[in-house]
Amino acid sequence: MTTVKIAFLLDCTGSMEEWIQTAKSKITEIVGRVLSDHIDADIQVGLVAYRDYDDHERFVIRDFTTPDEIRRVLGTIHAEGGDDAAEDVAHAIQQCSALSWGDADVRMVFHIADAPAHGLMFHKPSVSDRFPQGDPEGLDPRTVLRTMSTHAFEYTFVKITSATDTMLDAFYNAWTGPGFFQVIDLTPQSLMGRRANEVFSRQVSCAVSSAIDRSTSSRDT
Repeated sequence: MTTVKIAFLLDCTGSMEEWIQTAKSKITEIVGRVLSDHIDADIQVGLVAYRDYDDHERFVIRDFTTPDEIRRVLGTIHAEGGDDAAEDVAHAIQQCSALSWGDADVRMVFHIADAPAHGLMFHKPSVSDRFPQGDPEGLDPRTVLRTMSTHAFEYTFVKITSATDTMLDAFYNAWTGPGFFQVIDLTPQSLMGRRANEVFSRQVSCAVSSAIDRSTSSRDT
């Protein structure tokens, strides 16, 4: 049996309420779609919801469990906080990497955010940022991502706005190992009138199924 661990890394600051609700409403549907194609898969879901320094409840973390439990946790979270535009992406990715991943698992991270990490290397100068030199504790998210890439993680960024473009370029360049890096573009111009939550569900499901197929193929060779 293939164990698939899916972590949702979710920005929960002020502008993200719609996406908190989308993740909540679509998790069970996503797992159901994948299981229809991979009936022997064991799918577990985790959550790292994050905000920023000095925000109330900076992180909400649940290690891998059932989709219903993650839906329950998401039901208790509301979009709030985020004093500036940049957020604590660095520690959020670090928290995600520290979940109980197994060496033989299919390891997937879906990062849903509309704001970049702290530091001018991750966004345009017009973005408000209390820490333009980078994370105040010195943590560089690229370092964590580089390690994840060497351990064959599959990292998918769900792009909602162009504000994260500079960060995505930096993350892509840091992704040096055999792991898989991709972007699901859900900006309004890419949706072309389609409903974002439906496209989100379909593309995440396809990404998980493709990851399982890649894992199965690699074990067979």
